[in-house]
Amino acid sequence: MAFLRWLERFFRGMFRTLTRSLEIVDHTDKRLVVWSDRGPMTFDRNYRTISRSGRTIARFDAISQVEIKEYRGDSGPFAWAVRLRIAWWRSIHVGKTTDDMTASICAAHLSTIMDKPVVTRR
Repeated sequence: MAFLRWLERFFRGMFRTLTRSLEIVDHTDKRLVVWSDRGPMTFDRNYRTISRSGRTIARFDAISQVEIKEYRGDSGPFAWAVRLRIAWWRSIHVGKTTDDMTASICAAHLSTIMDKPVVTRR
């Protein structure tokens, strides 16, 4: 049993070091830039587009909701992912974090700039 607890702590530590936290690096009324493990993602209210590394990946009209996905272990949640839901089978990954407050704040800003609801999933 002690080995299983050690193994869980080990993988949690590995996950934390590999998971870069979400960070809002630029926020105005017309533009939001979120930095994550996949680089910067820009949300432009004027053009109603989402771009990653200068390439448009979606339009606001295609997004149905902003989703916070909770990842759980034996002793509770240990990570949260923020995604943009396009359809029930397709989503755009914004980023992951080990801090629930950071995920909530990021999702709230995304929801505001795109005028989409926020939902949570387990």
